[in-house]
Amino acid sequence: HLEAWPWPVKVHTLGRFSLTIDDEPLSFSSRAQKKPLDVLKIILSGGGSNVSEASVADLLWPEADGDMAMQAFATNLHRLRKLLGRPDAVLLLNGILSLDPKLCWIDARAFELSLGKAEDLWDKAESEEEFDKACELISSALSLYKGEFLPDEDFIPDAIAMRGHLHTRFLQGLYNLGEHLIRSGRYEEAHQSLER
Repeated sequence: HLEAWPWPVKVHTLGRFSLTIDDEPLSFSSRAQKKPLDVLKIILSGGGSNVSEASVADLLWPEADGDMAMQAFATNLHRLRKLLGRPDAVLLLNGILSLDPKLCWIDARAFELSLGKAEDLWDKAESEEEFDKACELISSALSLYKGEFLPDEDFIPDAIAMRGHLHTRFLQGLYNLGEHLIRSGRYEEAHQSLER
């Protein structure tokens, strides 16, 4: 989940949508890239894994009959893989789509993993040092949250649900951090964190 690792594909979804391929930002100038990117956004909205290809086809081509929608999906999946420069970055197995976690860094996934580790440590913490360590992890996770998940994608129902879920996780992490800082008498740090 470390962003600094040399990931072949990096995807930012929190506060903005951007792609970096081999450390080079990808520009979205071509209109032909819209549908492949929509396929990617639907996969991301499903958490990056276990997304049905049929549900993607139904959402993006609702007027097309089943075969035509699946053909359009296959074409745009091919275009997405080509756009990412890594055919193996988007996995399709038995009708289920996933982004390969060995090749793709996703800020929302890194946020969830980091916050999950911090919350586990928080729940087990007994000493001030353990709470401090949990707060460091919480603060690190919160730094990944740059804003709402895919803020411009209201046509994807799962994006709206994921947006609410991640925002709730952010607020809970912020609450835990602020509570500990106040309890520790570190009011200025608490103020700065809560003001954010």
